[in-house]
Amino acid sequence: MAVEERDCFINKTTDNQLYDVLVSLSEKFYVPELPTRDCFNDLTIDGQLWQIYAAISGGALWTPQQIPTVFWYDPSDAATITTSGTTVTQVIDKSGNGRTLSVITAGKTGPTIGTRTLNGLNVFEYALTIPNNQILENNSFTYAQATTPLNLAIIVRCDNESISDQDFIFAGTETTGTRLAVRRTTTNQVQILGTNSIETAVGTAPEDSNLLIIAKFNATNSAIRLNGTQLALGNIGTNSFTSLNFGGNENEDQGVEGFIAETVAFSDNSQQQIVEGYLAWKWGLVANLPAGHPYKNQPPLI
Repeated sequence: MAVEERDCFINKTTDNQLYDVLVSLSEKFYVPELPTRDCFNDLTIDGQLWQIYAAISGGALWTPQQIPTVFWYDPSDAATITTSGTTVTQVIDKSGNGRTLSVITAGKTGPTIGTRTLNGLNVFEYALTIPNNQILENNSFTYAQATTPLNLAIIVRCDNESISDQDFIFAGTETTGTRLAVRRTTTNQVQILGTNSIETAVGTAPEDSNLLIIAKFNATNSAIRLNGTQLALGNIGTNSFTSLNFGGNENEDQGVEGFIAETVAFSDNSQQQIVEGYLAWKWGLVANLPAGHPYKNQPPLI
């Protein structure tokens, strides 16, 4: 097999060097379909490697399409997002279950999109300029978590506003007495709230950090995974979900000031690590995974 001249990469950006590699592989028929030339632009090394795996494997990277999902929202998929300017007005549920998110409550507005990215991909930004006023919701969702687990995998970043505050990432009811929620506390913990609560250790979820969370809602078998490691387990009670609220609590208040990236909800506990691998490689968070994680060195493949 002929090899390119050694100086073929000189004076080229990394994006173009990697694309030249794909072109060469394509000419040898190792890459079934060549992606667009800008496929590496603005991505971290993790994201660039993820693109190479996708090209070489002919699109055989694992995605949540391989499992039943309860709901799935992806700000990087423009085809699922409706906006008014940069403000999100609707998000289509990629699970196929029709659990569309929108802004229902009077006086509220959606987060913005196209205003902030992670690993070169759009996220939902909850901005300081509109504190506690941005929400995405669905008021027809019902789910008995005490009977069937709900694993909520979500990537979130809470900005440092130089004040001691809490950030409600998600709420599954609109009543304080029957609350189900995930929040980052004033002591930098991730917490699931129900009739009872469980939380990670103090300091494990600082502001200005990209967090990959899986909150498993399942009564006495509930648990919290953070960046690929289980850090808390216990009993959150038997409250059922009656709604979806992203970026606020059950009163659509005390919300995230930062951003939320992709969210995947599923019932099968055995899929936790593969979902973490998918999200970490796609969003450039592989460095957050522990050394022993099965997808630390390679993204999940079909």
